[in-house]
Parts: sequence; C-alpha cells; structure tokens
Amino acid sequence: KNSPKMPGRVALVTGATGEIGREIALGVARAGYTTLLTCRDEARGKALVADISAGSGGGDVKLLHGDLSSLSSISVMVGTLGQKYPGGVQLLVNNAGASEQKRVVTGDLLELQFGVNVQAYFSLMVLMAPLLIAGAKEGGARVVNVASEYAGELDLTDLQFEKRRYDANSAYKATKQADRMMTATAATKLFPAGSGVTVNACHPGVVTSKLLNGLGMSQGFDSASKAAETPLFLATDPSVAGVTGRYFVAKKDTKCRFSGDAKACQALWESCKAIHERVLGGGSASEL
Repeated sequence: KNSPKMPGRVALVTGATGEIGREIALGVARAGYTTLLTCRDEARGKALVADISAGSGGGDVKLLHGDLSSLSSISVMVGTLGQKYPGGVQLLVNNAGASEQKRVVTGDLLELQFGVNVQAYFSLMVLMAPLLIAGAKEGGARVVNVASEYAGELDLTDLQFEKRRYDANSAYKATKQADRMMTATAATKLFPAGSGVTVNACHPGVVTSKLLNGLGMSQGFDSASKAAETPLFLATDPSVAGVTGRYFVAKKDTKCRFSGDAKACQALWESCKAIHERVLGGGSASEL
C-alpha cells in the first residue's frame, strides 16, 4: 500500500498460485512493476493473470509458462524473459514451494521438495543474474527468497533423502534451512558489492494452504495478506535498498542460525551448482 510506484520495472514472482504468492503478486503489481507470474498449467496461469491484474487495479501482469520442477523449463523461461526484457529485470521473488507426503522424484532425478524449494531458487538466481545485474543499473535490483522459521535438519551428505527414510516435514524443513543458507552465499558469490543487486530471505507467516496440508497441518495462524507483508517489504521498501545477505522475520533483520556456518553454506552451494551443471550442461555456472 505504501510502496513507491515502480513504472518501467520488471518483476518475476514464482508460486503465485499459492495463498501467500497471490498476495505477493498483488503487492508487486500494485507497486507498478510489470509482473510476470510462473505457472505450469496455462489455463490456470491465464486465470491467475486476470485475477492479479484486476485485484491490483489494472496492473501490467503477464504469464511466464513453465515448470519449476524442471531446470530445462526454468532455463527456457529465463531465455524468454531475456528476449522480452533485454534491459533487465529488477525483482525476483522466489516463493514457489512444494510439500509431498511421499518421496516424489522429478524428471531431473531430484526429490521434488528439494527440486522446487531449493534447486529452482538456486538456478533461477544463477540464470537470472545477468538480467538482474543489467536491471540494477536503473535504481538497483532485488532478490527475495521466501524461506521459513520452520527450518532445520539439513544433512549435507543426504540432501534428498536417498539414504534416510523420507519424512515430508523433515524434508520441507531442510529445504527452508537451505534457502536461508543459499541467500547468504548468493549475496557474496552471485551478487557481490557493486553489482547493484541485493538478496535477502524471510519468514512469511503460516497460512492455511495446500502446502501446509501437505505437511500434515490443517490450520495456519496468519492471513495470506499478513504473511505477504515481509516479502513485500523486502521487495519494495526503500529502507532496505542496500541491505543484502540477511534474514527477516516480521520486517525485522533477524540473526539466522544457519547462515553463519560458512563451510556448510559453501558445501550446499557446491552441491546445487553440481546439479545445475549436470542437468543444464557444464559451463553454465562455471564462474560461480
């Protein structure tokens, strides 16, 4: 409501079909961004675009058709984005999330929660880095990684529950720990000082949603609009323009208990980089 208007600026928001994602998309569109939304189901995507455009008072909202559980699909999406917006992109909100009671493997041979909640975040940041750095020339660019306080149990030797018995909640918590760690690393490795791009993670809130139900919980505590406040604050508020590599809860910079372990953060980054290169071919992340 109070964010400055951003005409001529371009944003990509993932996971806008979810409850929190819809509110984030509305807020970004209301702030005046050309707002692109990812969706793998084209009909559902078109309905979502119409909904967000109307809800934001006629905002410029577009569909970017693709599947976040497929790295080749992500690569095609970013290629399309680069063709349509050669001047760059000013905002990426990584918000898409999956939760599955049983272990599901994607076409990239990744456990689904890890694939969507971690690897897609990583690969979108990597593939969009040139677009974000180009876009940052006009007043900076931002990446917001929606993580969670519900985080922990990450095993760097078994990221995808290949050795351990799969547990949906443990797997989800591990992905959110990974998102927080990856954010800290991206702030120095991918978007160093001088790049003009900031990257921060946040805990949104706990809302009643398909995601929550997938974790075996029926009821959240927050409204979706309340849960979207911190991601939107990081996306649009002038007060955090230069802040990077941090973790926010309720709009406050909060010490992250995971991101201080530089060795673990580096190991996670290397694992994600190896997957990125395995699926998309070598060299695509070699400079990282």
